[in-house]
Amino acid sequence: YPRSMVAYDAQGKELFRLISLWVLMDANTRAMVLPGKSDVIVEGLLTGSELDAPRSLAPRGMTDTALRTVTYSCLDRNGHMNNTRYLDWVDDLLPGDFHKNHPTREINLCYLAEAREGQRLTMDWELSETGLLTVETHRSKADDSGKEERVFAAQVQF
Repeated sequence: YPRSMVAYDAQGKELFRLISLWVLMDANTRAMVLPGKSDVIVEGLLTGSELDAPRSLAPRGMTDTALRTVTYSCLDRNGHMNNTRYLDWVDDLLPGDFHKNHPTREINLCYLAEAREGQRLTMDWELSETGLLTVETHRSKADDSGKEERVFAAQVQF
């Protein structure tokens, strides 16, 4: 389900615009439910000013690594990591002094698998000379195969 939003300040000046894609999840199986196979209808209104649908982010090698564990305070009412916490983790890769001097211009965040409490995630990341922060986050697969599963990817342009 695509969702688009534009926010304005009190004087009517545009502050930001965003587009996001949402899915339905079966709370018992934790699997995505396709819109045509549910009784859920989410109405929308097209205005003609919507952003293009977000692009996917292909995996690639990075220069730096951080390890994080999903804690209780990261969870939403569905029992998985809240979407805003992913952005907190990405922001925390760079120090406060960097953020003070480099305003965020654009964010592309791709959720690829849900993260649950206690899971340990590896965040591979790098910051380019042009101010593009790229993050690739993964975890070991639950089947003990030794393979890794992508959880989320992000690009932030400062």
